[in-house]
Amino acid sequence: MQITSRLPIVADPSATRVQPKSTPTATPSPDQVSLGGLQAAPQTAAASSSQANEPAQRNWQDEVLYFAMTDRFANGDVSNDQGCDPTAEQRFHGGDWQGIIDKLDDLKDLGVSAMWISPVQENDRDFLGMDGFHGYWPRDFDKTEPAFGSMEKLKELVEKSHEKGIRVMIDLVLNHTGYNHPWTTDPSKQEFYHDRNLPFTKDMVKGSLFGLPDLAQEKPEVSDYLIEMGKHWARETNCDGFRLDAIMHFPKEFQQRFVAEMKKERGEDFFVLGEAYTGGPERVAEFQNNGHMDSVYDFPLSEAIRNVAGHNEDLGFFGRWKRFMDLRKEFPGEAYRIRRPNPDAHQLQNIFARDSSYNNPHLLTTLVENHDMPRFITAAGPDAKEKFKQALALEFTVRGIPLLYYGAEDGMGLRGDEDLRADRRSGDDPDMRSFVKTLTGLRHESVALRRGEQKELHCDSTSYAFARIHPDQTVVVAANFERREKQQTLTVPGQDLVLRDRLSGRTYESLGDQLQLELPAHGTVILEVVGQHEPRPPVAPKKEDEKTSWLGWLGNLFD
Repeated sequence: MQITSRLPIVADPSATRVQPKSTPTATPSPDQVSLGGLQAAPQTAAASSSQANEPAQRNWQDEVLYFAMTDRFANGDVSNDQGCDPTAEQRFHGGDWQGIIDKLDDLKDLGVSAMWISPVQENDRDFLGMDGFHGYWPRDFDKTEPAFGSMEKLKELVEKSHEKGIRVMIDLVLNHTGYNHPWTTDPSKQEFYHDRNLPFTKDMVKGSLFGLPDLAQEKPEVSDYLIEMGKHWARETNCDGFRLDAIMHFPKEFQQRFVAEMKKERGEDFFVLGEAYTGGPERVAEFQNNGHMDSVYDFPLSEAIRNVAGHNEDLGFFGRWKRFMDLRKEFPGEAYRIRRPNPDAHQLQNIFARDSSYNNPHLLTTLVENHDMPRFITAAGPDAKEKFKQALALEFTVRGIPLLYYGAEDGMGLRGDEDLRADRRSGDDPDMRSFVKTLTGLRHESVALRRGEQKELHCDSTSYAFARIHPDQTVVVAANFERREKQQTLTVPGQDLVLRDRLSGRTYESLGDQLQLELPAHGTVILEVVGQHEPRPPVAPKKEDEKTSWLGWLGNLFD
């Protein structure tokens, strides 16, 4: 079956704002790539660079990013647990920076090369019976959160992470303060805020998120303070970048100025990742293009993967409606996603077709779950674990920087009753951990998966296939979203290839440029070329006997 690509090749730009100084980068334009030059990859400088211990030697698109929500990750120092209550969902539980330090070897073994940690500043406690354990209710921009540790401990975390070859990105809140921040009751600081009675649904920039005191970044005294505060934390901690919360609620001019000032202070390689949980690719792209963020989360792709790979076939109309009603207040995006009756892989095609909206789609941060959406597994229904594996396989093979949410490696959510911000449990699912390690290892090894162009090979309602193409290597990926096995024929770039699936170990051979695959139910193959075989003539279709063909059968009726 002849398959023609519906999409242009997505090229890896030859120049980005985050460019390694010591690693040669092979970044061809589309007309420089020979689709017939498919071959097994040597261990090039670019391929091996991601394994270097020194983070400065890597490009950010080489990273595997991990989000460790500090309070829920690991408790390494019980002496700072005052006021913590692990039995209360909305209270501090005791996780801290020492706990992350204690798990650095575990993270390195998992294949993590960059880590995003929760906001580090002191947060509200006991506001309507809730604590800012997540870090997004800052009450003092100058102090560390005492439940997490001291400034010295934070510096130690960054230093020891660097020793393991792991970059550290600190979450920073610039949109608002906590409910109990001293400024809220200081008469001289009231001009620092917008009207708290104006909801963000009425004004995206000046409106309040859930009643949080919204900062007026358009005022010079506020923007100047926030920029100097950012410089202080970057300097003191020696972190490698910031993750900026809620950037869709910042004035564009403040976004641009903040990013420029951080890079001026810390260098062009200081990475700024922005959270813009809004709209389709064109809307999200505005924050990378016009806000000057190095990266934004690819929420449109996340939604498509959750729709297609995580569809619960057994939910039915009334089940979907009940789930929608349960989720619509806390997770409206997830609620509307679940209302869709049938998955369709054309949603993936639609997302990738709009990659030209972004300055650099290779620096998008890809994800299938995070702390603001239900864990993937809890909503996927039957075969949830296999669906989750498929979702992760897609995330780790498409363009962008893959993000793991803490606990994904341990199958968190399989118990069915775990909150999306539950305490991390470790070691419960060796199979899941082994699978994640396979993906991270493959990502680090494969220059095509990190830096290759992306070209669609096939799309129908229940399957999707693409190639990642680099001068030194091409990888072919195909996914079947059905609950039954599926036969699929692809037209691949290359002739008479021998390809090995890195997940199952199975070997396939193409006849000319035609590749026949057997895709497992809810399964994915990640094929690397390991050689070529002698050309063979295609197998001629079997000629049906006249008596066994349907025409022959029809004719027999009248014999």
